[in-house]
This record gives sequence, C-alpha cells and structure tokens, in this order.
Amino acid sequence: VVVLAVCVTVNLIQLRSGDDASSRVRLMLRLREGPSEEQLLSHIAAEDEPSEGTIATKSHSVVVSPLLESDGVSPEEEEESAAKIVQLTKNWLDVRSMKSVTRIPNPSTETPLIWHIPKSGGSTLKSLYQCMSKRVMIDRSSSDDKIRAADIRSRTDMIFSSSPRTAVVNLFDHKHEARALVVFRHPVDRLISKFYYLQIAKWEKSYSPEWNDYTLLEWATNVNIDNNHAIKRLAGKRHMGRFKDLTDDDLARAKYTIREYFIVGLLGDIKESAERFNVVMGFNDNTAKRYSWCMDSHFGNFTRKVNSNSHPNVDKDGEAWQILAAQNTYDIELYEYAVMLFGEQKERIEQYGRDMQMAQEQ
Repeated sequence: VVVLAVCVTVNLIQLRSGDDASSRVRLMLRLREGPSEEQLLSHIAAEDEPSEGTIATKSHSVVVSPLLESDGVSPEEEEESAAKIVQLTKNWLDVRSMKSVTRIPNPSTETPLIWHIPKSGGSTLKSLYQCMSKRVMIDRSSSDDKIRAADIRSRTDMIFSSSPRTAVVNLFDHKHEARALVVFRHPVDRLISKFYYLQIAKWEKSYSPEWNDYTLLEWATNVNIDNNHAIKRLAGKRHMGRFKDLTDDDLARAKYTIREYFIVGLLGDIKESAERFNVVMGFNDNTAKRYSWCMDSHFGNFTRKVNSNSHPNVDKDGEAWQILAAQNTYDIELYEYAVMLFGEQKERIEQYGRDMQMAQEQ
C-alpha cells in the first residue's frame, strides 16, 4: 500500500447541470488526472480544511491522499475519496472567475487583474499603461462593490490590486472573468528596497522616517514584520502574524495557483514581462496609443525608473541579508518557482500571440 496524491479536476458547470459528481470524480481517480508536479501537491492532505479565503482553487483542483492499493483503487476507496472531494470543493474560493493560463486570452471579454506586490515593478507598469492612455484602476474594493462590479469593470482597461483575493471576490464572477498577471521580485531585494524607500517617500501612506534611525540589520531583526508577503496574500493570512502561521500546504497551494492562473513576470526582466503582458491584453501599435514610444520611454537605455530610489548594495553573505532570507523562506521558494514558470511560459505566450492573430483574421 502506498500513499498517492491525486489532483482531480471537477467541472462545476457540468456538475450543476445535473451530472453525478461522485461518478465523475471516481472516473477521474481511475484516469489519474492531475498536474505534472504531483510531488509538489502531495503534502496537501485530504483531511486538512483549506485556509479560508485562499485563492488556490475551488472548482478546478482538489488534492486527496487516500491509501491506494498499488495495483488499483478499490470501489470503497473510490467512493470515500469521491465524497471527500465533492465536500472539499464547497470550501474553496470559486476561481471560475479567474481565467486559467491554458485558455487563450480574449481581450474583448476579459478584464486584466494585475497583482501589485509592493516594490516589484507595479508602479512602472501603471505608468506604462497610463502612457498608452489606458484606463487604470487601483483596486480598493469592498463587499459593497459587488453590486456595481459591472459598472466598475466597464470603466477600466485593467485593475491593479495589492490583494487579488479581495478583487476576485468583489469584482469578478464566473461570467465576468479576470485575466491575472503578476510581477515577482526576490523577496529579500524587495524588503531591502522597501526599507530604504519608505525612509524618504513622504508621499506614501506608509512613509516611515523613523527607519532612518535603524541600520538594515536592526530593522530586519527588530522592526520588519512584512515577511512571506506573497503567500500570505494568496492564503488570506495577511493579519495572522509571522512566519509560523504559514504551512507547507499554503506554499503548495500558492505554487499551484500561480502556475494555473497567473501570467508571471519578473522585475529582473521587466521589459520582456511587459511585452508578454501586452500580448495577453492585446496591446500593440494598432490598439494602444503611443505604444512603441511608451515602451521605449519606460524600458529604453535612458529610462528613468518609476518610484524607485538608489540605496547601498547589500552583501548577500552579510548578516542582514541572511536574516531576511531566513524570515522569508516560503516567499523565496515561491519566487524561485515563479522564475521557473517565467521560462516555461515563454512558449505559451508566443502561442497566445499566434492564436489571437488567427482569431482576428477569421
């Protein structure tokens, strides 16, 4: 007897139209449907309740870890696993309101949702698209906005949000889907930039001039609480304290969510990231004003970086760097995973472009 993790895709649209959920799940268990990285998801045990508010998945993937015979699945185990899966799908955020990366973009029916991780290139992208005369909305939505979500979407070309979980809940549904995009930066670099930036950024609500009294080492040791920012946002654990509140399950769900639902960019390759985002959103010389000029002015050789500040180089072998790294092990692993996805998505984005071109010509 061995423990196997089986990721099962449950199409809720078909289920709601009258299919037998248990039968469909049992069939998928036999077929062993699942992502290519079962080892990544294997530690999400079936008996663990999903974290409330996680945007990992409700309708697309649930992982169970039944005891399976090496030569097959017994009918009793199939029945038990199927029942467990159907129950678990009810507890996850409905990501049918987010477009899977496997689906070809359709800019005429999608609203881009750009997850703005602080100090990771979000301000540059906002400036870029405002340069192209695109309508950029900064998400500050609440539950009250659900009733006017259609009006909000109709008045913008894209939504930037520091909390994609909140935006998805309040502004989208399965009939009005979000195309999710995100730019990642190494978590330690992001925190170092934040430390120096907020010492001088009087225009920011989080302006912190008192940080001038600390060295980076002192700040990392005694002041900083913004650790594992990305995964806490995805898992809905923003206000739940420090590192100890996260689990390996949160990391696994975050990886799955990023892989299945986000077009990934990297600050270290921000020009190519923007070019990929432009393909997904359908922006080019024909659809965006001053497209080439705006791209060149933001990413050319003499570009002035937006909302950035110079600061001393920090030795990666130094104590301050190492402390920040130790505090952010989950986010670092997610970042390294995002780097891998960035490489893998290159071919997908190129195929998007070809498919979208063919669709326009038909």
